[in-house]
Amino acid sequence: MKLPFLKNLFLLYSAVGTTFAFNNVLLHRQRHINSISGETNDIIQEPSILSSSSLRATTDIEDPLADMSDERKASLFQTLLRDLQIEGVPLLACDAAAVHTMSAALWTTIAEISENDDESKVCMVLESIPIDAIKGFVDDFTILKTQTRLMAHLPELERLSFSLVGKGVGPAIIIETLKRTEEELEEKKQRNSVTF
Repeated sequence: MKLPFLKNLFLLYSAVGTTFAFNNVLLHRQRHINSISGETNDIIQEPSILSSSSLRATTDIEDPLADMSDERKASLFQTLLRDLQIEGVPLLACDAAAVHTMSAALWTTIAEISENDDESKVCMVLESIPIDAIKGFVDDFTILKTQTRLMAHLPELERLSFSLVGKGVGPAIIIETLKRTEEELEEKKQRNSVTF
């Protein structure tokens, strides 16, 4: 039985990504509740390891979308999606309503497009997922790619990149893969020849 590389990796990252994203959303909500009620102690403790929320806290610059009305954001989002369609980028709607199902949908899509040796680009629209969770996923993946020891064992991830549509103007992620090099094609051939 042959198992594609990224389908196995899905289980690893979905647990890590879901934990980071869900924890970030809960922490944000708890802080909002505390700011309304006037309480100062968080029920949810800050993560003790470097996460996307701590990275964003140190690198945040003023949010360019903060001054936009919801109507303006929706219009811009629709325009950007239309532009992607004109470019020939497939738009994939995902009805996931929880972070763990979002992770499952994303990693399943990644596994499918990464099987192709050519470059690929798709856009997943996740209307029921909070923007903060989507941003958390993108940030966590970026952090994951900086872990050189881990990436030495997961070289396939170097081909992948994620970005937010319009820097987070709407609930959508662009997933891109690079074309495999000759070395990567040979590695894939060797990996696929292994049977379990």
